[in-house]
Amino acid sequence: MSNYKKKFDGYELENVRNGPGGTIIYSEQGGRLPFDWQFIQSGVEVSVPPSTIWDRFCEAHGFPAGEGRRDEILTRVADYIIMWWGSGLFDRLLRRKYEGDYKIGDHPLTVYCYSV
Repeated sequence: MSNYKKKFDGYELENVRNGPGGTIIYSEQGGRLPFDWQFIQSGVEVSVPPSTIWDRFCEAHGFPAGEGRRDEILTRVADYIIMWWGSGLFDRLLRRKYEGDYKIGDHPLTVYCYSV
């Protein structure tokens, strides 16, 4: 499976594969936030900082525009994963269609992908 990059209105997301997981990079206004991910039985689990240190995480990555926007950014990441998962990649491999749902908790972000 190769890298998957998608531009949206005002931001960009890229999945950089590395072994059985990888890193999703959220880019906006010249700043970037990296989120490591791995496959789990029910979909994808993304490592994200808890809400208590989100602003410090954004600051440490030189992305002050992300401060106070944790749910918004994680929703975009989750929607991107569902789009990537259902982009035909898994259809070709497993001959199935997938849809998804997600749960933004304090840690981690879990994206559930299921066959329809």
